[in-house]
Amino acid sequence: MTPEQAITGVKKLQASYPMMQKLDEASITAYVQEIGLLKWEDFSAGMTVLVRTSKFFPAISEIMDAAEDACRKRLAVQDH
Repeated sequence: MTPEQAITGVKKLQASYPMMQKLDEASITAYVQEIGLLKWEDFSAGMTVLVRTSKFFPAISEIMDAAEDACRKRLAVQDH
């Protein structure tokens, strides 16, 4: 995904957890750097699952796992 999409994604995640203390610049940079490796569609699908199922703001590893699961599902659909 583009850096702009990654920043938008982090902002959407933060907005989904309004009681959470806002991320500082270093944390935002770390999240953007790591999730920037993902395809937007996989990140977006994974983020939707996390927001619906997680009570707490997800760690980078949780976002990566959710996006990987979304990617697997997307590829399985394409194979059929």
